[in-house]
Amino acid sequence: MRNMFTLLVMALANVGHHKMRSLLTMLGIVFGVGAVVSMLAISAGARSEALTQIENMGLHNVIVRSVKPPLVQNKNKGDWVMHYGLTFSDRDHIESLLPSIQDMVMTRTVRKKIWRGARRIDADIFAVEPGYAHTIGLDMNAGRFICDVDMEQRNATCVLGYDVARDFFAYANPIGEDIRIGSEFFRVVGVLRSGQKDGNKSIYIPERTAASVFGIKSIVRESGSFSGTYQEISELIIQFDDRADVLSMSRAVDHLLDKRHDKSDYEMTVPLELLQQRGRTQAIFTIIMASIAGISLLVGGIGIMNIMLATVLERTKEIGIRRALGATRSDIISQFLVETVVLSSLGGLLGLAVGVGGAKLVTHFAEWQTIVSPSAMIISFGISFLVGLVFGVYPALRAARMKPVDALRHTG
Repeated sequence: MRNMFTLLVMALANVGHHKMRSLLTMLGIVFGVGAVVSMLAISAGARSEALTQIENMGLHNVIVRSVKPPLVQNKNKGDWVMHYGLTFSDRDHIESLLPSIQDMVMTRTVRKKIWRGARRIDADIFAVEPGYAHTIGLDMNAGRFICDVDMEQRNATCVLGYDVARDFFAYANPIGEDIRIGSEFFRVVGVLRSGQKDGNKSIYIPERTAASVFGIKSIVRESGSFSGTYQEISELIIQFDDRADVLSMSRAVDHLLDKRHDKSDYEMTVPLELLQQRGRTQAIFTIIMASIAGISLLVGGIGIMNIMLATVLERTKEIGIRRALGATRSDIISQFLVETVVLSSLGGLLGLAVGVGGAKLVTHFAEWQTIVSPSAMIISFGISFLVGLVFGVYPALRAARMKPVDALRHTG
């Protein structure tokens, strides 16, 4: 132990005697370790953000959306009305044939202007069912969500997204206040918590109230002409009991809908499938980034080996004197190996600082989430230590193989 401590002191002293050379020698390791840390932090942040978004969609859910097919329009009573998308019949058909469904809720987009007094804002209006909040995981900041009584009695109630409530009511309590959607007044019964999935700029109203007050057909006047859509369901969220059944059941849903729709007027999203795809993509990204960082570390290791070979040549006479005074080959190997490891380890520590700083800069300027994990730092430092150990072996062996007499005669 005392001998190892002496070797460490000698190594640090030698590094300190040639500060600039030591720093330049360590640069490859510094940038290599910094690249590993920052890349892993960026990768972990991107993975966490993607996983959060996908998990918020519900890993037990299959989401089917109505989409507008190209060049499909039907003339109805003088108005150009496009009929497309999911229907109530589709919903009933799916529910009757797939017994493993735990819950199924629908939404329909309502295209109306939104007012409070003389103030008008733009927001998405969704006609939803009471189970919608639970199915997609919406949380309330105040009040409640749409309930069964609202649906049965067709109450003119609404739930505001956080940003909508703030725009209309600033910091006042909106519960119990009224807003106007189209020509109808709706009473605010709840406000969503900030940061909800697509919910900050949204308003939710009972589906039956929307059908009764606004109807299902949506007519829009543009440039003196009328255009419209007839869409019974904008989005259908199907939740299954067992996560293991989600992928197979999603294929069953797609098969059922494909038999009932002769045009491409729906699309399906399976969050669990997205999660698996994201995992595979993330693994490839991590391998590529690790390979790039590994090349930097390899170059850094070669740089350290070259400098240590030059150091061995410079200190040939010192090696001869130590051998003449009784130092063994293993002593010489230990001396130069420890010095190499000290160089690479110091470079590793500087690299950790560079990597953490780089990750923070990315977060600040690019506004990307980054996560610097202790395991990533330990692995990165361990690699720098290993690089010093591996690339220090050859210079140490070369120093140990010198004959004492030849080393003492050296005049270089």
